[in-house]
Amino acid sequence: MSASSTRARALALHVLTLAEATAADADHGWRDPEGLTALSPEKRAALLANPFARDGDAPAMVVGTLDGLVIGKLDVLPGAIDLGGETIRASGTPR
Repeated sequence: MSASSTRARALALHVLTLAEATAADADHGWRDPEGLTALSPEKRAALLANPFARDGDAPAMVVGTLDGLVIGKLDVLPGAIDLGGETIRASGTPR
């Protein structure tokens, strides 16, 4: 068995705030050759204009990395749903 096959691999989840996720010049220290975490100018503008995103410290993106390489992401978008005359808020922050 080679040394590389027995080496522990570093799997990590990184939670980015709205401020961190939309920062134009952010360097989070991971490799992202596929551009999975890149935001188009339109998406960045939409995230910043979201009326439910009141707090720049609220979670906005969860990024998965393996040995420092981005392997996936999940956007967290706060919003609301009108259901039977009741508005139910969906936010990235716990109550």
